[in-house]
Amino acid sequence: MGQDWCLVNLDKKQHLHVWQLGETMLDDPISRHILLGRLPSVKLLPYFKPPPASPTPIKLKGLDSLPNELVDEILSYRQAPADCVRFALTSRRYWNLARPHIRRTIIGLFEYLSWAGDRIICIGDYTQLDDYPPALTATDTERFTDKLGLYSIARHEYEEVCRRKGAWATLGESRLRRRLKKRLELDNALPDDKYGYPTSRIFTQCVVRKDIPQDQLVLRNFSKREYVRYDELPTDMKHEHWKGGQVDLGLAMHSQICWSSDPGIGMEYDGGLHRGPWAGDRFDIAPIDELRELEKEKDEEGKPMVWTDASERVADELWEILESEFASKYDHAILPYADPSRAALRAQYAAMFPEYDSD
Repeated sequence: MGQDWCLVNLDKKQHLHVWQLGETMLDDPISRHILLGRLPSVKLLPYFKPPPASPTPIKLKGLDSLPNELVDEILSYRQAPADCVRFALTSRRYWNLARPHIRRTIIGLFEYLSWAGDRIICIGDYTQLDDYPPALTATDTERFTDKLGLYSIARHEYEEVCRRKGAWATLGESRLRRRLKKRLELDNALPDDKYGYPTSRIFTQCVVRKDIPQDQLVLRNFSKREYVRYDELPTDMKHEHWKGGQVDLGLAMHSQICWSSDPGIGMEYDGGLHRGPWAGDRFDIAPIDELRELEKEKDEEGKPMVWTDASERVADELWEILESEFASKYDHAILPYADPSRAALRAQYAAMFPEYDSD
């Protein structure tokens, strides 16, 4: 058996209950539920040129009589996103005035949905009051008591995130577009647009989408200026009975952020998973090109920002976790067929399990 765990966003005060690591870390991975991709750019909606002004005997009344400055002020107040969309659709004038407010609403929605750049920890419920990782600040711990620690506070007071909104540790623009359509209630605002085409695409296509392969992505730890490359992960580790299905950067992060005073994790792996060196740090997933640009920047002292590649260490730990879990859960080992650097290990397994082909 093992203790229960809770994935916590310390900045947004959100949580995801992950039960026991042995039951969920591999078979219900966090990549299914949280978005780590760095926030995409959001463009302004298209501008519609108003028709030429012409004299009219009709005197404008009500809202139409207000100057643009007052209408803009009204739009600046927080309101239901769908109401802003409906209002924008009533005329070209209101559409053009609402454009920056709709963009602000979209950005705010993405900041709410995404955990990119936030401090994240997977906390065990056996964590003692005087045993929290250094990444937690005095503000984080000021409410902790002997009976009320981070695990309890997160489970009972923090907002629980919606499950199944993750993007399998990709940048997640497509997932965000779908969430945007749902959150803006575009089906309600545009009742004839049942399939989201083409009218609602005016809104969703303002989210800049870049189709970047996973092997060009990195997990960035902003707190320690370390990173993990996807192409270094043991993605060849598979098993026909593994419901989780794949190794990705979300799993890599999860393997480094667990924290508890008790080593019970409900897994065969005994490599100190419960003392994660990155627990409470800030993360996101981004193209490796963006990391290279960061490396050109200067720090507060004017020195180049040095980022350390932690891919090999994290990949080795992930391999050990997967190997031990596959062997214990499914009663036999899994061979990393594709990695030539592990030829000796494959030969060893071939000798132990003759039914497997080592080629």
